[in-house]
Amino acid sequence: MAEQNHYVYTRGTNPTVEIVEKKLAALERGEACRCFSSGKAAISAALFNSLKKGDHVLRVSHLYFSTMDLMKYLENFGVAHTVVYSVFINDIEQALQQNTKVIYI
Repeated sequence: MAEQNHYVYTRGTNPTVEIVEKKLAALERGEACRCFSSGKAAISAALFNSLKKGDHVLRVSHLYFSTMDLMKYLENFGVAHTVVYSVFINDIEQALQQNTKVIYI
């Protein structure tokens, strides 16, 4: 998808990325796909799209250091997070809160 009907920059939109997004969406039988220039950008976009003030994120086990920083930063916007250091489903279920919107594994 071109932004404003033209390509803007390698990290934004360009013909090669657009083709990859279309191919990946087709392979996964999805409506669309979005590629990012880094894992952190993809993580940020997913969290920003899924959360709002008052929501809760449940972190499961250890995460990439920068992702933990991002979750701490989200506290400035009223998004809480907790961590459970277990991969057992019962432990994860017990850590869920009424306002849990994302389980990040």
